[in-house]
Amino acid sequence: MSDRVTSPSSPVLEHMDVAGKPRPFFKMNSQTTQQILLISICLGWFMAALDNTIVNVALQSIGVSLQTDVTGLQWIVDSYALVYASILLTAGALGDRLGNKQMYLAGLLIFSAASALCGYTPAFWVLIVARTAQGLGAALMTPNTLALISKSFTDPQARARAIAFWAIVGGVAVTVGPMVGGFLVDTFGWRSIFFINVPIGIVAYLLTLRLVGKTTSPEKRPLDLSAQVAVILALGALTFVLIEGSKDGWSSPLIVGGIILFVVAGGIFLLIEQRGQAPMLPLHFFLIPTFSATTVVGLVLNFGYYGFIFLLSLFFEQLRGYSPLLTGLALLPMTASIILGNIMAGRLTGHSGPGLTMSLGIGSCGIGFLALAPVSTTTSYLVLFLVLLFTGFGMGLTVPSMTSALLGTVSRHHSGVASGVLNASRQVGGVLGVALFGALVQVNGSFVRGLHISAIIAGVAALLCSVLTWYAVHKHPQAEVE
Repeated sequence: MSDRVTSPSSPVLEHMDVAGKPRPFFKMNSQTTQQILLISICLGWFMAALDNTIVNVALQSIGVSLQTDVTGLQWIVDSYALVYASILLTAGALGDRLGNKQMYLAGLLIFSAASALCGYTPAFWVLIVARTAQGLGAALMTPNTLALISKSFTDPQARARAIAFWAIVGGVAVTVGPMVGGFLVDTFGWRSIFFINVPIGIVAYLLTLRLVGKTTSPEKRPLDLSAQVAVILALGALTFVLIEGSKDGWSSPLIVGGIILFVVAGGIFLLIEQRGQAPMLPLHFFLIPTFSATTVVGLVLNFGYYGFIFLLSLFFEQLRGYSPLLTGLALLPMTASIILGNIMAGRLTGHSGPGLTMSLGIGSCGIGFLALAPVSTTTSYLVLFLVLLFTGFGMGLTVPSMTSALLGTVSRHHSGVASGVLNASRQVGGVLGVALFGALVQVNGSFVRGLHISAIIAGVAALLCSVLTWYAVHKHPQAEVE
């Protein structure tokens, strides 16, 4: 294949004939080329977002096949999310230094290869290694997809439409994940949820390689590698403590050592970021009340949402005997209503500002989480349907308004770092939710009791965030800060 890259405005896709001259595969107009270019960029983002939810409905089948318990299932989810959360900020800096296209392609290769390994895995520990590699690939792809869109679509209106499409792709991926996963597990077995990524990844790689030009930044962001190592150690230790504590005992040497490592590594990370010239996490941003509030809301939102996606998947399959497909359909009200909430959020934010919308959204999530506290194995699904619908709608209200509020507090040239911090905090919230909720359902040997405690914790945290948002964002909005 030639190294020549077709620009986004090129009317044809080409390959070299035997004489070394370009020959078109088929003719396309400029608009069609840009549409295919956008799809190729968004395919990687789609896979990364899909893997946040598609795996949950397969957990019961994986557990039986690989002979692991709830603790093992937590690691299957969190090994992916932990690496994804830890490397997001550094991945953006790598894109700025080495090229966004190069990092996106590297992410696609790693993610696709890791997906194949997940599907072929002969043992539980191999699956954990492969899931970790998937998380690395997803982290390399995600921040660089938006950068590629920004650099490939120079017209402001075209760029706005492309970013809107990117957001819709992410919402659709999260929404259909449980349903698609359930269908694949019921029809082809649990390994198919990983194999499906391989052809998608190959198509995305080839299209991106052909259509997207090289992208480098004249202002290369330095890499904060020491802070990156510290944050991985801190988050890894905290996740280990929460997942393994209920099994090994909270006073066991390993758990106590994990707590100490978390405190030490976390302290070193904060010290490095405070003194660094170009920190991956600019601590001075947290002096802005709106920035701090939205970051906390993002963490708490995903803490409850992904924690309950994990628990409810096991609840429906293990306790109520649902098939993977039926479990995916049972979760659909919570995932699908996010889109409706997104639509309403745009209107409410335009009318009343992001603070009020975000406060209403996270408050609705809190009420929805608390409504899960009395749930039992005999609870009517109609009740669960209404609760999940309400909770998902609240999340849909929160995310766009939260993003709008956060980006409104920093200058434009800091928007990439600010959005990266928000995305990382949300991923960390998901990791902690799965780790803590999974531990709670094992503490007393009663899954339902653990679910009730999880519901109270998530609900109270979300309602406190609603009050925080009302005060810090809606009642006392800040102007843009450099």
